[in-house]
Amino acid sequence: MTKDWAETIWQKAIRVAGWDNFHVSQIDLFVGITVAGFVIEMAFVGWRDSSLRRLLHPGRSETTDIWMWLLNMFSLNTIVGVLFTFGICYYAAGRVSKFWHLDLIIRIHSPVVQLLLLLLIGDLKNYLRHYLFHYWSPLWMAHRFHHSADEFTMITHHRNHFLENAIGMLFDVIPFVLLGSSPQAFFLVQALKDLHQMLIHGRWRSGWGVVGRYILVSPDAHLLHHSVSDIHYGKNFGSLFIFWDRIFHTYEAPVPIEMIGLPGSGYNDRGFLHDYWLAYRTAAMRLWIVVRQKQ
Repeated sequence: MTKDWAETIWQKAIRVAGWDNFHVSQIDLFVGITVAGFVIEMAFVGWRDSSLRRLLHPGRSETTDIWMWLLNMFSLNTIVGVLFTFGICYYAAGRVSKFWHLDLIIRIHSPVVQLLLLLLIGDLKNYLRHYLFHYWSPLWMAHRFHHSADEFTMITHHRNHFLENAIGMLFDVIPFVLLGSSPQAFFLVQALKDLHQMLIHGRWRSGWGVVGRYILVSPDAHLLHHSVSDIHYGKNFGSLFIFWDRIFHTYEAPVPIEMIGLPGSGYNDRGFLHDYWLAYRTAAMRLWIVVRQKQ
């Protein structure tokens, strides 16, 4: 019985990670977006200040970024997430998407309008999810792994803990239940989002002018979100669009930031595996405390 249960969980992990339909082109796409990000960044900051140059001589924080980039490239982070959460979040998201799918997007015939709706609704979901991961303490314990980066590189974007990704699935299913999506639209939205996230986690310091103030999250706006200063906590939650922060009064205009990360948190001191486990352990412990307090 135990063997059958373990095999079922493993097969589920394989399917969720996409290994059952794995093709080398998936790695090509992943690497291609990363390379495109490096090229764009170097066009603005040059080689000396680039993320790529820093990653070739990594410190402890950059080493974690590299490990997470590799784990995500091969979908191993997803597999670990399924196994260590017993597939609960992925199962729940799958059941929701199976029985509730409105597919409203098929009523819209313009591909441009379809894309804009996917971007808007998906990004509003990302804003709300990000907010909750900061203000509910068990979720914050998982999200701290991302904020533990004390230096930005373009692949800091991939520094998301498997627990955060697993819980995030419960949020990610919402826009696709409402709208649905063609494979082409999903690919385009994902590629645009990933490239943008790389740019705002990189070494390019810019507020992007009017666009950064009112439309898109800029590198400087997101750097402020990672600031160690208490006055910047809970500011600039936007993922792609900054106007959600203006609408919900969490916007803070960029200012020079001297330090990012979580000093004294125990991260970046004892290696990647320690930090990977630390986020899981602290999130589980905090959830247990919250549950006990409710009883």
